[in-house]
Amino acid sequence: MPAGAQEGGAAVEAPPAAEAAAPESSKPPPEPPRPLEDAVPLYLEALEAWNRGQAWNALRQTRAALAIDPALGPARLLEGHALARLGEREQADAVYTHLLDDDDDTLTAPVRAEAEKARRLLRERGSRDQISLFGATELALRPTGNGVSPALGYAAGIDVPVVSLFGVGAEVGAWDPSDSATAVVGGPILDVVATMHAPLAGSPWAVRLKVGPSLWFSQGLITGGEVVPEFGVRSVLGFDNRTWTIGGWFVETGGWFWPGYMDRLPVLAYTWDVRAGVVIWIGPHRP
Repeated sequence: MPAGAQEGGAAVEAPPAAEAAAPESSKPPPEPPRPLEDAVPLYLEALEAWNRGQAWNALRQTRAALAIDPALGPARLLEGHALARLGEREQADAVYTHLLDDDDDTLTAPVRAEAEKARRLLRERGSRDQISLFGATELALRPTGNGVSPALGYAAGIDVPVVSLFGVGAEVGAWDPSDSATAVVGGPILDVVATMHAPLAGSPWAVRLKVGPSLWFSQGLITGGEVVPEFGVRSVLGFDNRTWTIGGWFVETGGWFWPGYMDRLPVLAYTWDVRAGVVIWIGPHRP
């Protein structure tokens, strides 16, 4: 009899269709969390890799340990060290700061002290707020009795930070006197300059800019052997790298303008040099 037909005068309802069985989930059940003590062997493997100089392996194993136990302070500290060794300075700074800002009472005092020391050293390499001394060799064009020729020289100076990125400096340079050719103009040059050292974020590099008056204690054929002061202006563009906390190296190029030579010896109105040398940072940091 068709569904819904009447039997004995009463309507007969069709039975409801059986509900389809819910499909079983295709996702595997989540793995149970590993016990926290499993993080320690991974940290020890990371420490062994670090001691072998394998910073990348140390970082990988350390992060595996932290995935199990994020509160494992020594592993977090090693993560910061490995990031710093790999050149990820901003990430390393963030890791050290996280450790120092963590209120977890289980973090030991030695771990906090080491994190504070590491962050301070990391930030010092990116700062230029201490007195710096430099010594350098220089390559310049030297006018001689035989014409203009390249010559080596020497330079040294000091830079004192004053406010923010800016400071004042003094430097002296001179050509190598061992050259047998007689200079048309020789003698040391003293520069008093305003300086700017702009660190490049996240690196030990900084831009060096300088400008200021110069005094050339000139002597040679043009002065008859007497010392005659010549006034000019110097400007410099260069870069330095704070390779270690206390020191590093730099390279820069600079030029002078000597207005007094415009009429007497135009070839010397504009002179230049290229310097490369070492820098040492000393003294307390600027407040």
